[in-house]
Amino acid sequence: MKNICLCFHLHQPYRLRKFSFFDIGAENGGNYEDEVLNGSILDEIVRDSYLPANELMLELLNQYPEFRISYVLSGIIIEQIQDYSGHLMDSFLSLAKTGRVDFLLEPYAHSASALYCVEEFKEQVEMMSEKLRYVFDVKPSKVLCNPELIYSGEVAKICKSLGLEAVIADGNRPFLGGRSANKVYTSSEANGVKVLFRNSYLSDLIEHKFTRYDIPEYPITADNILSKIDSELNDDEALVLYLNYETLGRRHHKDTGIFEFFKALPDVARRFNMGFTTPQELIKKDAPEKISAEQVSSIMTDNCLNPWRTNPLQESVLNKLRDTCDKAHLSRKADIKHKWLVLQSIDNLFYMDTTSGATFSPYGTAYQSYTTYMNVFSDFLLRLESDFPEDYWEGLNSYEETIRNQEEQLNDKQAEIEELRHIIKKLESKK
Repeated sequence: MKNICLCFHLHQPYRLRKFSFFDIGAENGGNYEDEVLNGSILDEIVRDSYLPANELMLELLNQYPEFRISYVLSGIIIEQIQDYSGHLMDSFLSLAKTGRVDFLLEPYAHSASALYCVEEFKEQVEMMSEKLRYVFDVKPSKVLCNPELIYSGEVAKICKSLGLEAVIADGNRPFLGGRSANKVYTSSEANGVKVLFRNSYLSDLIEHKFTRYDIPEYPITADNILSKIDSELNDDEALVLYLNYETLGRRHHKDTGIFEFFKALPDVARRFNMGFTTPQELIKKDAPEKISAEQVSSIMTDNCLNPWRTNPLQESVLNKLRDTCDKAHLSRKADIKHKWLVLQSIDNLFYMDTTSGATFSPYGTAYQSYTTYMNVFSDFLLRLESDFPEDYWEGLNSYEETIRNQEEQLNDKQAEIEELRHIIKKLESKK
């Protein structure tokens, strides 16, 4: 049977309050979040999108026993739902109780940590797993969805070290080499880790072009989409539709018919003799074909240039995050740890994108975003370092230098041993 794998992603960052140079180090300067703005934005999204979408999905799960869906929630959005929206939390708990909803993993802070600190990435994925267990009383899926579907063979290796079974990547990638994105592959770099691909064309058609009247695919109806899926899939294949949950009600207002579109999907799928599956079910299939990805890719159109790593502002922030990881991990203060997570959301980098006018930025321009962020980060560093005695970092640096020297000495000794072994072999061969 042909199947649809329907995955929805939810995330909202903690937007930073206006933070000037004079707030750095101030006694009352440690509160970084704009609580009023964060609460009001979440209220709007819950009202227009998340809550009515959850109600619809629960209705479909109750009406169609074969219906399955998957969610990718960041730890930060779960925190905000807990703080600001009890009704939405109740609706997610109802969805979880059906037993037909898959909760996938991502780094807790919706961060690009896989690119700048492997240990941070691992810690956030493990935090996310524990958060899902605690809040929804579910066994989290062993499938990872990195923010913006950031993927490479190195990411697959890290996933393997965490005991994860699969990663979802974007299907519009050169490394597929013209092969179908609707198959399950195995990573060449991390044997045993499977790779699922988002069907970019159909996902983008629903998420970004549902209301476009000037495209050949108009109108985008359940019948038309299922017909396209049917023509793309061979028997026993599945197609991954990976969508931002705000597609329902925010990116496309309810008056556009977006809710009716999803409401019709299960019934139309029956007529096409098509079912629904989840990533966790999908990766049980054999995946003899291997896929290699040497370069980092993401959901963005350009395989190399992404709007979160294209200019000196963003590179400066990524370097700051990379340089701070080790120190941040040493802190045991819950407040410091949470601030560290807030500062890692990839949204902060998007707001510094100079090519798109800092889309959705609450700060105005990319440069204002950068100034606000760096002021906050400077204050964070002061508070982080104040956790430790004045001579702590000097002693730590000395200790690390000693370890590096010992490693160099060991490497030298190992080279000497190998050379001696080589000489012994030569002598033995002459006997």
